[in-house]
Amino acid sequence: MQINLAKSFKKILYLVRKKDDSFHPNRDWKIVIFTFLFINLAVIAYVLLFYFRLGDYDTWQKTGAAEIKSLDKESVYYVLDNYQAKEERFRFLSENKPAISDPSN
Repeated sequence: MQINLAKSFKKILYLVRKKDDSFHPNRDWKIVIFTFLFINLAVIAYVLLFYFRLGDYDTWQKTGAAEIKSLDKESVYYVLDNYQAKEERFRFLSENKPAISDPSN
């Protein structure tokens, strides 16, 4: 038994949209409500699937994550020195007026 998809699709389209009438409030509301319910059920199913998948503790296990075994002390000191220099520069600029005169005076 073969199912002809083109004929089935045409039948569905014919049932949904009759050629003689373009406006059927009852049918239109049924389509809107069915579409709304279908989308909501799909979203709820996806959320439940995601929720139950998060409940599995194997999801939270580390899988091949890169671990830092040691730090280069020189690089850490270099970064710290840069941040200290930035802090000193900010403090200096906030306490001292710039040498450029203000053109509005």
